Amino acid sequence: MTHRFLAAAAVAIALALAGCAGIPSSGPVESGDVIDNNVDVPIGFLPSGPRAGSTVDDILQDFMTAATNPQDNYETARQFLASSVRETWNPDEIVSIRSGAFKVDTLSETSRRYTFDQSAEINNTGRYTEEAEATKKELQFEFVQEDGEWRIGSLLDGIVLRDDNFDSVFAARPLYFFDPSYTYLVPDTRWFPVTSRITTRITTALIAGPSTWLGNAVVTAFPLGTTLDDVVAVDSGTATVDLASEAQEATPAERNRMVQQLKASLTNVSTVSSVTLAVGGIPLPVEESSAPQAITQPSVNSLPLVRQGDSLGFATSSDLTILSAASAAITQLSATGGAYAIGRNTLALRSDAGVYAAVSGAEPLLLEAGDDFVDPSIDEFGYVWTAKKGDVASITAWQANGAPVPIDVSSLPVGARVVSLDVSRDGTRLLLSLTTDEGAVLGIAGINRQEGKPQLLGEFTVLSTSDATPLDAAWVNDRSVVSLTAAGTFARVITYDIGGPSTDIGMVEGGVSITAVGSGGTAFLRVLSSDGTVWKPRSTTWQDTGIDASFLATQQPG
Repeated sequence: MTHRFLAAAAVAIALALAGCAGIPSSGPVESGDVIDNNVDVPIGFLPSGPRAGSTVDDILQDFMTAATNPQDNYETARQFLASSVRETWNPDEIVSIRSGAFKVDTLSETSRRYTFDQSAEINNTGRYTEEAEATKKELQFEFVQEDGEWRIGSLLDGIVLRDDNFDSVFAARPLYFFDPSYTYLVPDTRWFPVTSRITTRITTALIAGPSTWLGNAVVTAFPLGTTLDDVVAVDSGTATVDLASEAQEATPAERNRMVQQLKASLTNVSTVSSVTLAVGGIPLPVEESSAPQAITQPSVNSLPLVRQGDSLGFATSSDLTILSAASAAITQLSATGGAYAIGRNTLALRSDAGVYAAVSGAEPLLLEAGDDFVDPSIDEFGYVWTAKKGDVASITAWQANGAPVPIDVSSLPVGARVVSLDVSRDGTRLLLSLTTDEGAVLGIAGINRQEGKPQLLGEFTVLSTSDATPLDAAWVNDRSVVSLTAAGTFARVITYDIGGPSTDIGMVEGGVSITAVGSGGTAFLRVLSSDGTVWKPRSTTWQDTGIDASFLATQQPG
């Protein structure tokens, strides 16, 4: 299921649009009927509380509509609940995103079943998970009378939102953690309702730590046991984060890094421009650091790095800026693919003879012989990553001197075959396109290290499964990836927000590989077709860049 989301606008507009995400606010509910509530709601609409004399079906309809309004901790929706559950109901426990119509069945005079297709969900930490295919979900509601009026006496925690209005109520907010070298800030995208509480929700989630799949791939500056002592107050653009006493134990370096994490995470909220720390309402001193501030979006050259003839260089439609030392290795090895770490001036190249590393124009070093490797990748610590096409267990990281570092890949699907592997530009995550006996799998795993040396891959998070033949995958930026899959004589391009939705951005005839340049979004994608043409996206189609190439090399900042 593919979703395209728009940025949330002002809260008033968000609430207006949210109103059409639930059950219609009037009309009877017939048992078993399928209802599609794609109705127009005037701007300014706000769900109202219970109406006197409402039937059980009225209460259910109006509650589901009111539950699209997150303001004041879903105060309007709570008015439909019996006193026994009004305060204990937790709407943040799970957000089910509904696609298409729903059905309401009468089970008894005081019981209703609500059935719908779920296309995605958000858990209580704001983590978004998209379903490969919509799954059937059922919710049961029990009703009681209080003071002569029907109220909901039993229900599960959580809310239901229609998919095409979800982004009017919720917004994506990246939480930032450090890579182990403290060079980069790594995003962990979460989704929160657009309310005045959003800064507090973001801060609470940040202090609680990264998603489990990132595991030990990232680190946080917040000391163990740190909690938020009060709501995050924003005054004249400054967010004051009042922490419990554990924060006083933080070193000056940790305090500085705590502010870096908070600022990167909170300044995505339009009302926040700076952050201060406090403990018990008393400002917590934060010293200026002479160390460089961490980078939030690693960038590479905005031109594609391509092989043309015997040369490797950055290409435009009319020129090629040749990397002379790299070109010598290309010619010597008859390379068919590779990666280039700009800061290290290091090449990792694949040829029919094996995988090689070449540093600063030195003689290429054979890492492993064979003709069955995928294109290698380089991480920020200078390790070259390789894998044989037929065996996911063959994934290896290589030191600059050619020493192999076996990687524990027990978290990956057993028996999977590798189509492509790419380390993120911050060195914390590995993107893998795999084939299995059940079909194609695209996913990511955190890279756990000790003193920079990779040890194992953490929990494998599946971004998509498909029956289509995978061709390639790449990082778009630090928050999204892209896949290339076969579709007849064409190749389909789909982007995936990590912790968010996917978007189909069209097809390229004869596409065989894909990469990204610069540090932007999908506009910086480049696809190579089988005839050597390099393509770029333009609106809803793909345009010939005027560049020809034998292969596209992946760029890394490292």
